[in-house]
Amino acid sequence: MKTKKVLIALTLASLLVLPVITLAASPVQPPEGGLTKDSLRTNLLSFIWWLFGILALICFVIAGILFLTAGGSAEKIAQAKTAVIYGVVGVAIAIIGYSIVAIVRTLVLT
Repeated sequence: MKTKKVLIALTLASLLVLPVITLAASPVQPPEGGLTKDSLRTNLLSFIWWLFGILALICFVIAGILFLTAGGSAEKIAQAKTAVIYGVVGVAIAIIGYSIVAIVRTLVLT
């Protein structure tokens, strides 16, 4: 019961911090010639990358809290290990996906 309250409190706290992080980022200015397809795609990929980074950080924080609150219980430790593994796999998939997009864009544009 206490673990659920801590997770709920941290989730709500992270949701309160998200607007601050978003507003702290430098605003994206459209190019001189107006908004083009390339600049829109670049801005969208940048936004998705930032969103992924925030979600990955939240995932690892929750996994760390699960480890800290496990209290030696084998089931809770296994749940925390699973959360860490899912987080690492998610980060690896995202990096590979971003790299593929960058490589294809470089090959097509050159």
